[in-house]
Amino acid sequence: FPVTIVGVALGLSPWVSPFTLWARKMGLIEGQASSPAMRAGSFFERPVKEFWLQENPGWELFETGTWVSKSVPWAVANPDGILRDADGNLVLLEIKTSRYPVSELPLSYRAQVMWYLWILGLERAKVVYMSGFELFEFDVLFDSFEAEANFDVVSRWWNYVEHGVQPDWDGAANTLETVREMNPDIDAGLSVELGQLGNDLLTSVAELSVCEGRVRELKCRVLDVMGSAKSGLVDGVERVIRSARKGGTPFLTVKGE
Repeated sequence: FPVTIVGVALGLSPWVSPFTLWARKMGLIEGQASSPAMRAGSFFERPVKEFWLQENPGWELFETGTWVSKSVPWAVANPDGILRDADGNLVLLEIKTSRYPVSELPLSYRAQVMWYLWILGLERAKVVYMSGFELFEFDVLFDSFEAEANFDVVSRWWNYVEHGVQPDWDGAANTLETVREMNPDIDAGLSVELGQLGNDLLTSVAELSVCEGRVRELKCRVLDVMGSAKSGLVDGVERVIRSARKGGTPFLTVKGE
């Protein structure tokens, strides 16, 4: 069980859905090719680790390999290292690199680290996240409730893979692309009666059209109220931003959209 897919199986990955990962494991679509960003992440893991240790001399690092859960043979962990602090406490170390800075640890990374803590029986992890020349540190404390809840979902997904059973549908854009890839042919002489499924689709498309119109209306009203302001606040929190590209007219971005 590749530990890097824990966040995906939990539905926390912004790029790959649980359905898409299942389809890859089943051989229904081609596997994901290694990208330059993925290879760079592996390449820079050691120098980032060494740089962080140089900047934090109070820690001792133990290199480690793959760990297997005593109770669940398919559950494994591949931590980037185990640290020992000045008081002798052992702390899991995980290195992440990205071109994008973050203010909080992405949930998919937290899930992976929580998985490692559960398998190793450790209480604390330190995630060192490098973006450009900036280092961000995040401490994660083991939460038994969260770990058990994660395990239940991941175990259920893994059972789908082991038994060749299709998981539940989801609304991820990535899943839609996967289903398109799974059905590439078009038979011009074939028709299929969709029944209630077709009615549900038509109803949802109509509802979406109404919602999109409402969103456009509200964006117009917000732009008008904001005038030349850069950002818009909701209950004191910045949620809306006006920006422009290469001297073009300003457009509106809603955080979390």
